[in-house]
Amino acid sequence: MLICTDLLHQLLQEYKRYTTMSCKLKHEKVQKNEVDLDRLEDQNVIFPRLGFCRKEDRNFRIGCAHTMANNNFKNLCKQVSELLNMPQLTQLRHEMDHLVTQIYILDYKKGQLEKELAIAEIKRDSCTLNSLSDELSQVEATHVGLIGGLESKRKLFLEVCESHKIVTRD
Repeated sequence: MLICTDLLHQLLQEYKRYTTMSCKLKHEKVQKNEVDLDRLEDQNVIFPRLGFCRKEDRNFRIGCAHTMANNNFKNLCKQVSELLNMPQLTQLRHEMDHLVTQIYILDYKKGQLEKELAIAEIKRDSCTLNSLSDELSQVEATHVGLIGGLESKRKLFLEVCESHKIVTRD
């Protein structure tokens, strides 16, 4: 079946704008010198973070937990898979959603670990520092893997669309 519609063309052009990047969740890094040391034992002590990537960069970067790009991408994938009515696209969409959810969970975990690491550094607790450093390395490696998986699924989704005699105007 040959599908050629302006809507499909528009959707796929929009789809191609989305990218992934493995930042290793660097925005969760804390600034230890900005914390009130008298509140260090307080479970609610707040450490300022380094900050996010530029908003313009995050607008089309899937896998970032601090942007609407994931939701917009999810909706776009849903539109394309419904328009083409291809079970493989629906499956890929669900797999990408699962990966993004795992990234969100990892983002939270890294934030907590960074806070614990900062407290251990301030207290000069070398045993805890070593353990947390190892755990942070694992979180970062897992993030790299999840982003790689997301990028593979993103590319495959587009390949599936293009391999089914879908005519697009480039």
